[in-house]
Amino acid sequence: MKLCALHDIEEPLQASHIIPKLFYRHLKRDAGNHPFYNIGSKQLQDGYKIPLLCHDAEEQFSKYEDYFARYIFRPLLSNDIIQVEYDQTLLKFNVSLIWRAMLDFKMTVECNKTITPANSMAFTKPILDNWKEYLLENTPKPNGHFYIFPISEKWLDDNNIPGKYHRCFLCDMDWSFHCINDYVLFYVVAPGFLFIVDLFSDDDAPLLFNDHNINEYRGILSKDILLNNNLQELLTFIGEKGLKAIDKVFPNKEKVLKDLESSKEYIGSNVRRIYMKALKK
Repeated sequence: MKLCALHDIEEPLQASHIIPKLFYRHLKRDAGNHPFYNIGSKQLQDGYKIPLLCHDAEEQFSKYEDYFARYIFRPLLSNDIIQVEYDQTLLKFNVSLIWRAMLDFKMTVECNKTITPANSMAFTKPILDNWKEYLLENTPKPNGHFYIFPISEKWLDDNNIPGKYHRCFLCDMDWSFHCINDYVLFYVVAPGFLFIVDLFSDDDAPLLFNDHNINEYRGILSKDILLNNNLQELLTFIGEKGLKAIDKVFPNKEKVLKDLESSKEYIGSNVRRIYMKALKK
């Protein structure tokens, strides 16, 4: 048995989703097992999982995910709802998601010493430790400014975000670091949502994205997003990264595109249409 990453106890570890399963279920309901979703990897179909958490930790995070699905995710998918109210559980969800993703990123880099020096991720330890203490309710507030952006296809179109990038924000999962000026960010992209933390800013530092920072107690999350230069830069970075990835995932893009164009069963699928925009780039 290995140590649970949250509780630091030896327990049988669960196959833990980095990105909550609700996002994969959302895609699968729309896409089914069509080739543009089922690309031969059971891991991609079921969601990326690693042995990380014990049963109790999984149960704790599951409560946060249920809250997010019920009060944030499903309501904001509706065209009729512009904003939702939230309580302190949303920050718990956000921190638990970004904590898992950064842990996975750190472990991946440390296991592949050909990528970067072995100690290159040492700076993340105090950050991850602080977030863990917050999730264990040993500290009242996590370090960093946390943001959540609900992203719809309409918002992308209204703000002239190229169609070739849409797949990255509406049909894909990704997590990584990015720097904007003196700000160091870690982000997680899941279908319809962008989660960001600004890692090293003081509480009184100017907010990088003006609004959409998540209050530790309660607030309002809106689909009315102001696209400032900082957010534009981050979206472009993620979009370009996604374009490079799709070339690896679909080496025979012409065949996949032909399958999509000839498909009648999934003719009304949003995922199908969005993938076609990326494949036609």
